[in-house]
Amino acid sequence: MEMNAHEVLADYRAAQDCFETVLAEVPPRDWDAPSECAEWSVRDVVGHTIWGLELVRHLATGQDYLDRTGSPGSERPGELAGADPRDTWRGARAALSLTVTSLGNPAPSAFVAAHPDARLREFLGVVTLDFLAHSWDIGHAIGVPVTLDTGLLRRTAPVARAIVVRATGMFAPRAPCPDGADEQTRWLAFLGRKA
Repeated sequence: MEMNAHEVLADYRAAQDCFETVLAEVPPRDWDAPSECAEWSVRDVVGHTIWGLELVRHLATGQDYLDRTGSPGSERPGELAGADPRDTWRGARAALSLTVTSLGNPAPSAFVAAHPDARLREFLGVVTLDFLAHSWDIGHAIGVPVTLDTGLLRRTAPVARAIVVRATGMFAPRAPCPDGADEQTRWLAFLGRKA
């Protein structure tokens, strides 16, 4: 069953909240620690998510976003995160929220539903998945347990199946998953993460 625009946007915001909760736990000494994403530090993961916020903001206003600094597989996405990744991320999130709200009269969900560029709605689903995966990546890297919302996992599973391309190196091979594993463990294993 296809989600309506209000549900797509609600999930997107819930995933942002999850990511921000994990960011609040990162000690300053761990920004440059290795993350669960190969060759990326925690700072790089944050920079990549900032890039995603900016891409959505540009799609929402019909502009091209040509900066590839934080795109999947980029070498130094942490450059987008700056000296204070948490503050930079919050600023990017606030800018996107302001943009979508200002364009979404009478409501952001109505704007998403009516937007002529279908990529916006599709990309919100991809970025929702991204926020959830990277919440776990950062939490795991700094030793903070992260429990992802089961409803969000179920609703992003079809997105994961549609976009996972292992040949490009963007996703690790599917991880082994024990019989009887919970939903989060299975979801993470599909994305190549060992819970």
